[in-house]
Amino acid sequence: MRSPRIQVLLDDAELTPEVHVALQRIEAHTDFLPLTAFSTAPNSEPALARVVLTRDARSLTNGKLGAFLAGFDRAPCATLILSLAPLDAEHPPEQRTPDRPIRFAFDLTTEQVVERLNAMLAFSATYEKLRRELEDLKRRDEVLIESLRRFESDLRLAGLIQRDLFRSNPPRVSGATIHTLSRPVEAVSGDILHVARIDEDHVAIAVADATGHGIAGGMLSVFVQRALHGLSAAEAFSPEGVLTRLNREILATQLGECHFVTAVYAVYNERTRQIRWARAGAPYPILVRAAGRPRPVVSEGPLLGVSPNAVFQAVTTQLGRDDALLFHSDGLEGPTSSGVDAELPSWLVKLESDSFEGFFCDLDRRLTTQHDIFVPSDDTSVIAIQCRGGDAQVSEAAGGSISGSRSTPRPSATRLM
Repeated sequence: MRSPRIQVLLDDAELTPEVHVALQRIEAHTDFLPLTAFSTAPNSEPALARVVLTRDARSLTNGKLGAFLAGFDRAPCATLILSLAPLDAEHPPEQRTPDRPIRFAFDLTTEQVVERLNAMLAFSATYEKLRRELEDLKRRDEVLIESLRRFESDLRLAGLIQRDLFRSNPPRVSGATIHTLSRPVEAVSGDILHVARIDEDHVAIAVADATGHGIAGGMLSVFVQRALHGLSAAEAFSPEGVLTRLNREILATQLGECHFVTAVYAVYNERTRQIRWARAGAPYPILVRAAGRPRPVVSEGPLLGVSPNAVFQAVTTQLGRDDALLFHSDGLEGPTSSGVDAELPSWLVKLESDSFEGFFCDLDRRLTTQHDIFVPSDDTSVIAIQCRGGDAQVSEAAGGSISGSRSTPRPSATRLM
């Protein structure tokens, strides 16, 4: 049977007869080391127990305990600190070493030292097992951290690819300004903002929100975005038809895990200033008249990807000069009731007294800084079309805006780009 390895650290003290005899009795293999060199000593074969001899435990706790604990944490084992001077009974030194198997003693007999050492050695097997398990956990933690770094890097790359796929040159809109804002919770977003020209006089506008956010929502959002870009001009004129087709295509993919999409799709007529739209589980659009408070416009429309028999109600709204219609995703709480007397959420109240530019700047600030009472927990997208009198000018609102003049040449399109 191998002799137990015990480490003896000397702190301005010599080996006492009691400790010397005790080490001989248990036939220990002893390594001697000055306490001052302990924290920086190279690693050797681990000791099963440790004895520290100090002239006065108070001097150890006052000036050297920090360095000793650094060495202890690097090579932990059950430790007995023997003081040649009496211990402070009112302030036991064990209070300075919580959660570590370190004990202090004074004036022990040889028998008592032997008993302490045997108890420490008996505990060492359990402690050594715990130490190995801790080392395994640390190695696993390092592997997990590295895996997390790779995952975050891949997620950022996926977000860049998604933004490249969604990037487009929005059309200019005669006599109107389109304000947009998008704030994903993670690198990859489940929200879609879509603006595309159908023909000389009509523009398609859409907001869609795939289930959740992150990678799953981002993959589903790419599917929806490609479906919207694949519409022919004839298909794109019918908001209820577009939602019916999207619903059919999502169901045809037979996605598991209850994946579904909320959406609102609208077609704006530049000549008449009429906007025809349909919604699928999305928050109610907000109508903002030049004179009057914002109010939701209610319509029927279930989620996309739930029922093959879903029916979507189309609504036509006539906009006047400086009127606007605002669409948003589930990242923003909608009005708590419908109609003129609807209670508006805090983020929307600002529209009662501010311009759209000021409103979008304030909303952008809230989303960016998570300020005030609004803390986003989901991807957030907002788009609003605001009619203007005369020729509209290009302006940059928070999150971006799109406006145009009828003097701008526009090619007719057979497919939405």
